[in-house]
Amino acid sequence: MNSSALPIRMLRGLLRVTIKTFLWLLVVILAIVLLWFVANRIFDETPDPQRDAFLVSSADQIPDERNAAVGILGLTAPPGSDFVQHGSRVKALYTTGAPSEQIQDMLQGQNALALTVTSDQVTCWLDPDHPAFAKSKGCLPFAQAPNVLQANKEVLDRYKSLYQMGGYSSQGISHTRPLFVLLRLSAAEIHLALRDRQYEAAYQAWKDQLSFVKRNLRGPDTWVGKAVELVAFGMTFELIENLLQADPQIAVRHRDELLALFQPEGMAAFNPEGIVRAEYSLLRQALEHPPAKSAQWPLDRLEWLAFHLGQRNRILNRYYAFARDYAQMLRLPWNQVEAEATRLREKHVLASDLDIVHDPFGSMFLARYMESQLKAREMLRQMHIIDGKLRLATLLIRLVDNGVGDKDISGFLSSAGPAFHDPFSGNPMGWNAKERRIYFPDPEYKCATYASLRVPSPRHDAKAVPPAAQSDSC
Repeated sequence: MNSSALPIRMLRGLLRVTIKTFLWLLVVILAIVLLWFVANRIFDETPDPQRDAFLVSSADQIPDERNAAVGILGLTAPPGSDFVQHGSRVKALYTTGAPSEQIQDMLQGQNALALTVTSDQVTCWLDPDHPAFAKSKGCLPFAQAPNVLQANKEVLDRYKSLYQMGGYSSQGISHTRPLFVLLRLSAAEIHLALRDRQYEAAYQAWKDQLSFVKRNLRGPDTWVGKAVELVAFGMTFELIENLLQADPQIAVRHRDELLALFQPEGMAAFNPEGIVRAEYSLLRQALEHPPAKSAQWPLDRLEWLAFHLGQRNRILNRYYAFARDYAQMLRLPWNQVEAEATRLREKHVLASDLDIVHDPFGSMFLARYMESQLKAREMLRQMHIIDGKLRLATLLIRLVDNGVGDKDISGFLSSAGPAFHDPFSGNPMGWNAKERRIYFPDPEYKCATYASLRVPSPRHDAKAVPPAAQSDSC
């Protein structure tokens, strides 16, 4: 027997054993994975019987033909078409998880009714007399406003027709860019009316739009949608200064109407339960439709794993438990929000070891989802600021209507009561006699007049350009 052949045979035998062992291990691992996958589906929790009662509301289900959010989706429908029906078709694409390319073609394709200007070109038209806006790069001269408004008349008419719709519910859909252009064009129309001394026409146009955007803020929507609505409200609300500087008697003629419009409602005005319901709808949709691959695919991989390997009912049940606490947190005074957010993070976001073992991908996906909502702190702060601005506006109308003199304004603000104090500190609103502004300071940046409104001068001149407002940021 050749002694050199023995080591070769031994090596071959060892290699066969190694390969067999590896194959057996691979089979065992695959079997374990298969068993885990089957168990993952079999041992998912049953739906919490109270979940849908809390997170699904019939009030959110507005027919498309009466839903302004659907109408917004259809603003760029082909010329002469039924734009609300077009918006309904776009909404259906969103809710069925259609590819984003298909949705964008409906919104901005070659047949769409395109606007003739961009947001940057008309940004300064929000307040063409304001020095800060005058420095806007690329903004068109305000002298071009009449021609631009005429060129975009069809889409502007569509937008204004939305004011008459019965409600607003934006669950599972996204807003379109033309909305921001139209808000600027609408502001330009109001400024043109003020320049022509058509004060009542300017007031009615402003009042109709503010009523519309304030109603939308109350509708159910995700945090992303709320961000759009907060911007829309801010663009429209600020025009009250221009109106009263042009004609302070508006505050007298329309006192009751303005007080009702500005009535501060606290966080109820933003519908906290509607936010958690909309976020739940988005979460449920993510678990019903596989996420499409996109340029951000690596970031979406956890969502893909949760869809294919996560325990759907366990995820939704856990979100329900979080949502009950989260909705209550959103209604708290600002100075209590941070501590409560920390408590909810420890209670709900930091998943237990048992949850990780039962459903690792679903637990990680849900933890990221809940954490993103707890981080919406800036959005929540802006809501408190808007509540404060509504308080300021109410005080402004009362000051003008009652003819309160400068020397009595501080006392008037102090006696207004807690419902009209600074929403952050609880102190009475401030009075800057030099700039003739009532204000409250920003709670974090300590700006002297973070949110403010100018009180019209007793010696009013409609032709005079009011002094520049102090910036809303430090």
